[in-house]
Amino acid sequence: MDADEFRDYILGFIFYKYLSERLHIYVDQELLKFEGLAFASLDEGNPVHQGIWGAVQENCIDSLGYYLRRASCSRKSPSAGRNRAASSLPTFPTR
Repeated sequence: MDADEFRDYILGFIFYKYLSERLHIYVDQELLKFEGLAFASLDEGNPVHQGIWGAVQENCIDSLGYYLRRASCSRKSPSAGRNRAASSLPTFPTR
């Protein structure tokens, strides 16, 4: 893979991550806040959540213009990567 292909791959990945996080924030703060639910806690196989899934998908498409299946979105808490101690980072041998 040359530098141009790598750049295109990384930029696409970053954009997809942005869309995923934007979707999670919108659903959690705008749609499910008053229900006391979170997007990550919804179960697609749960019959109680079936109606919620349809409403979430419809609202996302109307408001955001897109919808991503939860299985394709991998979102951790925004601070998950920032609070890692330096000692937990891998060390590499020096020459």
